[in-house]
Amino acid sequence: MKTYIIDFHGTIVKGYDLEYKFYQEIFANKSVKIKAELFLRLADMYIHKKKDDLSEIYNVFEDCLNALNLKEDEVEKCMNKSAGKFSVPEDVSYTLKNLENKIIISRGIENLIKIALKDYDINVYGNLLERSKNRWKIRRDIMTANDKLMKLKEICKKENCGKLIVLGNGNSDIEILKYADVPVVTSNAPKQIKKLVIEKNGLILKKGKFYEMLDL
Repeated sequence: MKTYIIDFHGTIVKGYDLEYKFYQEIFANKSVKIKAELFLRLADMYIHKKKDDLSEIYNVFEDCLNALNLKEDEVEKCMNKSAGKFSVPEDVSYTLKNLENKIIISRGIENLIKIALKDYDINVYGNLLERSKNRWKIRRDIMTANDKLMKLKEICKKENCGKLIVLGNGNSDIEILKYADVPVVTSNAPKQIKKLVIEKNGLILKKGKFYEMLDL
């Protein structure tokens, strides 16, 4: 059974088209087993929505939490209230349904995402909330390339990862691509990243729908 590491980049695409900017996927070679994790930021789940919607969901969730006077057993009610505002793009939905083992690590509101994605077979964990004086706050920090690399090393230390294939187009992904056995990028990747891919005998893909890359 294969497990995939997918890192949705979180970029809001101009014109809200389906040529997503988050072609970053780390997944198992067909011949090996791998234990992996799926990195996901909240913004990825509404690639078709306005940026303001992201703040709306954060605010609804935080307001709900604080109205409950920090009663931790009531947190799930707030999540349910907020999760109803999610909209999963068709291509992302197709991909989630067709992956085999799926685990999300979210640097933010993973339990909210878990409820929003209740129709998918996904395990979710990470750091959800932090306290600020007498208030709950959602963590909004961005996972850096170094964070991803450290997490990847942590996973592989515990499990037999086999050969790692890493997709990453952004400049911040270069350290992770260096760590990959087979780095893979799309044709619009920056020159220095393409150079690294060529040096490591990796792959440069043509543009395409996200789920089509699963057949590599």
